[in-house]
Amino acid sequence: MNKIKSYNYHSETELSGFYVVYDGATWNEKPGFLGLSHLCEHLVCKGLDPLQDAFQQHGIRWNAATSDNEVYFYMTGLDKYVKKYMDVFLESLLNVKITREQFLTERKIVLEEYDNDFNIQEEAHLLNLCRKLFGLHRPIGLRKDLEKLKLPDFRDFQNTWFRQPSRIFTVSGSCDNHSVCHPMPAGMNGTDVRYLPSNPFVFEKTSEFHEKSSVILLSSVITSDFPVVYFICAMLGSGLKSPLYDEIREKRGLVYYISCNMDRLSNQAGLVMIDTITANENAMEVIDLVRMVLEKKEKYLTRERFQVIRESILIHLRIQEINRHQTVVQYFKPWNWQLESIIHDLTLEEVYRVYDRYFSPESLYISIDKEEFKGL
Repeated sequence: MNKIKSYNYHSETELSGFYVVYDGATWNEKPGFLGLSHLCEHLVCKGLDPLQDAFQQHGIRWNAATSDNEVYFYMTGLDKYVKKYMDVFLESLLNVKITREQFLTERKIVLEEYDNDFNIQEEAHLLNLCRKLFGLHRPIGLRKDLEKLKLPDFRDFQNTWFRQPSRIFTVSGSCDNHSVCHPMPAGMNGTDVRYLPSNPFVFEKTSEFHEKSSVILLSSVITSDFPVVYFICAMLGSGLKSPLYDEIREKRGLVYYISCNMDRLSNQAGLVMIDTITANENAMEVIDLVRMVLEKKEKYLTRERFQVIRESILIHLRIQEINRHQTVVQYFKPWNWQLESIIHDLTLEEVYRVYDRYFSPESLYISIDKEEFKGL
């Protein structure tokens, strides 16, 4: 086994965290096995079952998650108890033995989660859209693949991808050697993503959602300037006084929320996604207003707005440092994705340069769920 990369971060409080990360996730899956990483996450957690009473007794909070790029397991709590259980936590993940009965039960649970995701309107829209536009099934996978998975499939995948963690992160006030907080270099674990015209895909039917429409606007695939794009998304859509919220919610009452975020699909590719839910009759007006905001760069992305978001992010980053035991997930990303890499030197002129590349209204893919999948 190769030596596991370990990173020790300083905690400014008595609270600590321990994170076990497996890189690759959905990018390790092959056709016929889509969703296996997420199912493995559930199954590997069974190794922690004998520790549940002790964790509860000592205030240890634990969980696991699967993204497109990582599967990770973690626990947080008071430093002395996290340190007490770190070794047995890791050993339990690495040495888990799954029975056929456990496998079948956990597969049923994952299929329930699958159904839940496709019964949330905006989630179902996005998942089906990613299948159609990019051939991506995201961590939730594909129902027909999940239904066919068997215990030997899990064991083979476990032995290949879960035999050893990619990285371990410890956040503690008693760490002797502290790591610099950008451990992952640019380009690691990267996979290209591109639009696939005329891509055949499996459409997952959902509820009708008769009264509401899900609206999604996607950028072209982003391959550089990731933290600047994050910054621009905050300028456009963070807070009730942001341009998108102000024009579409506050002035016109057309939506309850509207989000503008970048989705990290792989370490080499991301997408800006502007999305909301609105009444069917308002969908085109919402889209027109988004276009209007994006067309008026100088009106909405002002120097004053730039300073508000810059100071907000700097304060947020400081709060993350204080709460590092539960915010270390941000360091799973390569350094060239992190806001810390640009925030101190970023200028409004640089914001405009990146904005012109990725936020042109004409370049957006516009999708209304009831139109996108009509007849399917």
